[in-house]
Order: sequence, then C-alpha cells, then structure tokens
Amino acid sequence: MNKIVAQYSCNRCNSRVKTIDFSSFGKGIDLSLPFEQIIEKMARKAEAYAEDIVCPKCDENRVYLVSIHEKRPHDAIAKKHSKRAPGARVRELLNDLIDKREKINSRADLDEGQKLGRYIKEAEEIRKNLINSIVGNPGQIVYFDDPDEMIEAENALNDLWPDITSGEVFDEIFESDWVVPILGPYSDRVVTLRPLLVSKLPENNQFHHFFQIALDCWAWGQDVASLIICWSVIEITLLEIIRKKDRNEAEDIKKKKSWMKTLIHKASQLGIVTHDEKDLLLEIIDIRNNAAHEHIIPPKEFALDAIKQTIAIVERNYSRL
Repeated sequence: MNKIVAQYSCNRCNSRVKTIDFSSFGKGIDLSLPFEQIIEKMARKAEAYAEDIVCPKCDENRVYLVSIHEKRPHDAIAKKHSKRAPGARVRELLNDLIDKREKINSRADLDEGQKLGRYIKEAEEIRKNLINSIVGNPGQIVYFDDPDEMIEAENALNDLWPDITSGEVFDEIFESDWVVPILGPYSDRVVTLRPLLVSKLPENNQFHHFFQIALDCWAWGQDVASLIICWSVIEITLLEIIRKKDRNEAEDIKKKKSWMKTLIHKASQLGIVTHDEKDLLLEIIDIRNNAAHEHIIPPKEFALDAIKQTIAIVERNYSRL
C-alpha cells in the first residue's frame, strides 16, 4: 500500500494545521478489504486523532480532518504513469482500431459493406478490451495531439460503436468482477442513508431535485459531486435571502476574492445560519475546494453530514425565500 496522508485544518482561523503520514495506523485493519473501506477505517482513526491536535497559530484545539488520501510514490514508474495523457489505455486500443480499419479498407477485393463487416469481425478482441477499459470509467477523455489521427480514430469508433450493446457491457461487469467492488460499498451506504425527514420544503422543485441528486451521488460513492451540489444549493439560498435584504450587498459579496467565505460570515452575522452551521459551512468550502482543485477525496461521513445540514439550513430558512 502506498503512503496514506491525513490533512487537518483549524476551525477557528481556517489555516492548514498539519499533514500526517497515517500509513502506520493501518494496524488492526484487514488490508485485503477494498481500498475504499481501508481508507474509511483509517479516516475514523484520523478524526479521533484530531482531538489531540492544537493549532500553532491560534493555540486552540478546534482542528478537523480535511481529507485522508493515498499519496503516490515519486519513483520512476509513478512518474512514467503520471505523464501519460488522459485515456492512455483507450488511446492504445483506438490506435489498434485505426490500423485494423486502414488495413481492411485498403483491400480492393471488398466492397464497402464487406469491409465494414470484416472490420467489425476482426476487431472483436479490441472491442472486448475497449469495453473492459470503459466499464469503470465511461465517457473518459482521450487526448490526440494530431487532429488527422483524431479524425481517423473517430471514424474507427463510428464504424464499431453502433455494434456494441448494453448486453456486452452487462456481461463484462459480471465477468470481470466489477460488481463486487461497486455493489459492496453501495450496500453499506444504502444502510447508512436512512430516509431524511423534513417538515417543509421550498415550492421550487429544483431544490428537491438537487438534494436527490446529491443523495444519489453519495450513495454511489461520488462524495465530491455531492459536496459541490450541496454548496450550490447553500449559495443560492444564502444569496437570495441576503439579496432580499440588500441587493447591492449581495452583489458586492460576489465581487470579493474569497466571496464564498465572505458569504458564510455575512449569513452568520445576519442570523441566517447558526455559529455551528457557520463552522460546518467553512469546512464544506475547504473540503470542496480541496476536492475540486487538488483532487483530494473527502471522508464519506463528512459528505453525508453536509447533505443533511444543507437540507436543515434550507428547511429553516424556507420562509425567508
């Protein structure tokens, strides 16, 4: 297992406190478990460890866990893979398709229909490998630095793709053991995600729609997406309430450099959010930014708590909207 790093921040001054190598905290954890479950167990230890950390800047024990993630080794192999363009494996398969298609299209003894049939038949093994590559990462970006080669790849895909069926994808999911790592964590999250009860909801159906998407994202392990959606809902709610009080002030907030945190502090001053909610929203911003800009995955428990708190904030402030 690679190095596991835990990052902490101060809840009062918002400064980054420290980064700790948590690899040694794997003692007692079954390392044969799926990686996500190992990280979750280490995250619980990391959160408990935060109780003993004091912020050196403000000298207070109000530190929280921002993230825990795997740090890749900086050896020659890691550097080699880090330089690979997005969709490198799919790109290799597309190159094979291009070569296969060009070879068949150069045959003068075949008409266009025969060429297409031969291409689909001879590309069967490449097609299987292509499906295997996209099952866990559908719609991935594949980079081409040569526009002409990209057109050739597009043509090769256009001839092959209509012949691919959802049945083939379904078979690949089960034959390649994709279903276990996907449905195992999903089952755990379904148990955790009990029905969320509320006393009122905004009449605007978009709020309910956004919340359901956030919950669906969380259930399937897309914690970053759920956090981003939560913040979007909070942003809309707080700005709308402030705008009704003072339209110019709402517009001024969005012009500031760190306007998201300015919005939270202003909402706290106006009594729109409580002190505890303010602290949580500041955490959401930090973790959301780390996830969006530094690709650091937040603990799943935090993402779920953010969803619940978002619903609570919108529910309490519904009458002001």
